[in-house]
Amino acid sequence: MRPVLFILPLPLVGPIAIKSYGVMLVLGFMCALFLAVRRARKEGINPDIVWDIWMYALLGGIIGSRAMYLFENYQSFSGRWLDIFKIWEGGLSFYGGFTLATISISIMLRIRRIRVLKMFDIIAVGLILGMAFGKVGCFMNGCCFGRPTDGPIAVTYPAGSPIDGYGHMRPSYAYQWHLDAGLISSEASRSLPVHPVQLYESVNALVIFAILMLFYPHRRRYGEVTCLLGTLYPATRFILEFFRQKQAEYVFGLTPAQTYSLIAFVVFATLFVISRRSQPTVVPRDEG
Repeated sequence: MRPVLFILPLPLVGPIAIKSYGVMLVLGFMCALFLAVRRARKEGINPDIVWDIWMYALLGGIIGSRAMYLFENYQSFSGRWLDIFKIWEGGLSFYGGFTLATISISIMLRIRRIRVLKMFDIIAVGLILGMAFGKVGCFMNGCCFGRPTDGPIAVTYPAGSPIDGYGHMRPSYAYQWHLDAGLISSEASRSLPVHPVQLYESVNALVIFAILMLFYPHRRRYGEVTCLLGTLYPATRFILEFFRQKQAEYVFGLTPAQTYSLIAFVVFATLFVISRRSQPTVVPRDEG
């Protein structure tokens, strides 16, 4: 766990803590943007449009993902409501961000009369790559931690970590959770060993990214890459949820994320199958 990468000393202002979560989000965003611009050029689309799309995606994604996270974990903010705005400390939901970003981008593309599904395919590959970086940020920040385990790759989190350049500390999320649950005593220096589920999710995102890259030249209709992402990610996220520490309320014995995953999987898998069975192919060969 390393929520602060380094301290940047600034004259007059004082020390500024550079947060690992924010740095990884920026790296993921830039890699995703670079990939989308490169793909857009290959398919004859003005790269400037991609920049505009990513700004809408960034704004909608942050607002939507934070709103969904707050909806699922509102009880953890009781008594400290100003922490709602501290997104640099972690706490974003993929499905909330994906939903609002999709709506924002769709509206913008419709206004500009640009083929929506074609652009979604371009964005989809970069999106999952960006997530791989974001999950590493979660691991370094200590949020979205896993369930206790005795496995060989289990990790523990310290009782506290520095959060700025003034010596202020905060308990790690896993440590505080285990302490409140009575699983460890206040004398314990570290949390229980837990699954490094954030790294599981990062590797999972990289695998999906590789699959999408391999599939891209073989798509028959616009939107198939997006549907494949919408099929693979929910299926794997459903499984990975069993390794995460469940902090939100259950829905029929499932976490909210598992419920969303089931719905998304059914919808996108159905659309993908229908698209693959449809004829004729509408994607030009030079866009593969």
